[in-house]
Formats: sequence, C-alpha cells, structure tokens
Amino acid sequence: MGEQVIVFGAAGFIGRALCRHLKGDYHVVGVDLAWGEQDPDGPDERVEQDVTELEGLDRLLAERAADRPTAAVVDLVAHYDFLNSNDPRYERVESGLAHLIEGFGARFEKDVPFLYASSMASVGPTQPGEPLTESSPRVAPWAYPAHKLRCEKILEAAEIPQPRVELVLAGVYSAWCELVPLYFQLERLRTGSLSAHVYPGPVDRGLTYIHVDDVAKAFAEAAIRLRGHPGVHRYMIGESKPATYADIHRIAAEGFRGRPGRLMRVPRPLAKTGAAVLSALRAEPFIRPWMIDFAGEHFELDLTKSRRELDFEPSGYLLDRLPDIVERARRDPDRWTSLNEARPR
Repeated sequence: MGEQVIVFGAAGFIGRALCRHLKGDYHVVGVDLAWGEQDPDGPDERVEQDVTELEGLDRLLAERAADRPTAAVVDLVAHYDFLNSNDPRYERVESGLAHLIEGFGARFEKDVPFLYASSMASVGPTQPGEPLTESSPRVAPWAYPAHKLRCEKILEAAEIPQPRVELVLAGVYSAWCELVPLYFQLERLRTGSLSAHVYPGPVDRGLTYIHVDDVAKAFAEAAIRLRGHPGVHRYMIGESKPATYADIHRIAAEGFRGRPGRLMRVPRPLAKTGAAVLSALRAEPFIRPWMIDFAGEHFELDLTKSRRELDFEPSGYLLDRLPDIVERARRDPDRWTSLNEARPR
C-alpha cells in the first residue's frame, strides 16, 4: 500500500499538472467540486466534495486519514477573477480553508505537511535589481490578493502540530499560455488590435513567471523535504529573472507579425478614460480602469531559500519559451482561444 497525496482543487489548472506529476510515485486522491471527462493522466481517485460543506469534508478527512499512510495534503482550492469585487466565493473559500486545516490537524500524523498555494500578487512590488524575499512586505491592493492574504493568516494562525507550507507562486503559465493577463497581451498582437501598441506604465518593468510543470515539481519537493518539520515555511517559486513588458511585446510581435512593432507609453489618465470607454462598448474584454494604476509594477523573486531548502530550480524562462507559445497560437488558433478563454477573468 503506497502513500497517498490528497490534492484539494485537483481539477484546476495547477491541480491537473500536480496530479500528473505525482502519479506513479504516490496514490493521488483528487478532490474538487466536480469532475469533467476522464483524464488518463489524472488522479488515481476522483472525489467530488465542496470544502465549504463541512459534514462531507469531515467525513472525507476521516476516511482518508484511516485509509493509508499520507505523504502530504495540498490545498489548491481557489476563487480568482479580475473583477476586483467582494465576491462571496472568497469568503466561502476562506471558511473552507479554516475548517480543512482544523480537520487535517486533528486527523493526520504530525509529520505530514499541509501545502498551500499562495500568490506573488499579495507581495508588494519592487524595483529592478531588488528581488522580493519570503519576508518582503505583504500587501492587499485589490480583491484577489486581499483574499490570499486572509488565507495566509488563517494558515499561519492554525494551532496544529503538522508542517504548514506556503508556496508563493509567480504568474503560472503553460505551453499554451493559460495565464490571463499574458494571454490578452499576446492576443491583442495576434488579432492586430491597435491597443497592443500602447502601455500606461514603464515598459522596462515586468513580472516573474513560472511554468505550471515547475510548480508541480516544487510542490512535490516540498512534500518530501518539509515532512516532519513543524511550523510555517514560506518559499518564493518563480523563474530566475523577470520578463519585461517590452521584451514580451517584441518577441510576440516578431512571431505574429514578423517585425518588432512599436510600443508607446500613454498617460495614465488617458489610458483610464480609454479603458472605461472600451469596456462600456464591450470592445475590450479584459483591461478595466482600476488596472491602469498597477501598470508597470515590477516583481522579481529571490530564490535563495527555495534553492537551498527545496532544491528548486526553474527548468526554463518565459522569454525563451515565448516563440513556441506564439507559434502554437498561430498554428492552432481554435485551441489557443478555447483554452485561454476558459480561464477566469
């Protein structure tokens, strides 16, 4: 009887990648609200359970704790969108997390780690050359990172003997992109939108990204290396350097149009007015006026602790993979659109 890993939120983008990575080494139990068509690379067991339905969650935890030895429990349950509103689903996820941690602490062995996916969005931006660390200030500038901060506080305040692990994830992408802000930057270039060539922030600033398969590897390493290490452990998980808005624009424009393409900076007040008009006309599917203030923020991560304690090393770099991502979009636009339009926004 092999050890099990229980993955909550297993049907999601990261969850599917993690289940594929763990399968074969562990008995993988995937838990989510609902499961679609069967995936041969999916978890060994699929369980439909809402973490906010407390009676069912208690029963599930009791059954799984008694079933077989457990290597780790992973929480990927999330709600996120870019509406910047107080969606009641945030509160439900937080309530479910609190109950999940309590039930986990009472039923599982004290050496079993509880792994949680946090977000770079809840860490304050920095300046080029000044990477963020695990102790960098945390911020809540809009609804989603505020929700993530509340979840972190729930996890850190839990009085349980087991290790608690926060993996602070950079922007997670795949070979087909599947990262909403990045997708729309690329899509504007693919479709020839004039708005692709303007930006209201410094174009030499950027974000740190991470491939979804590298995220899965980080979780797998954390499950092994944090076993039997009580307390709260926090790690930055991203690539070794950020990708600037200008570099993404240049590579994507060359791939889609055969030339670098111009990129002009526009004043923020003008950009806000334009975003409001386009949103009202439903001519812009993503950018909203409130986002303009965040254009040009910079996020780069110090991976020292992750490398030392998790042996984490990203397998590549977004800008090196971007030509292939662009080529997939050119070669199969139907699949490109289908995968990316399915992501929440």
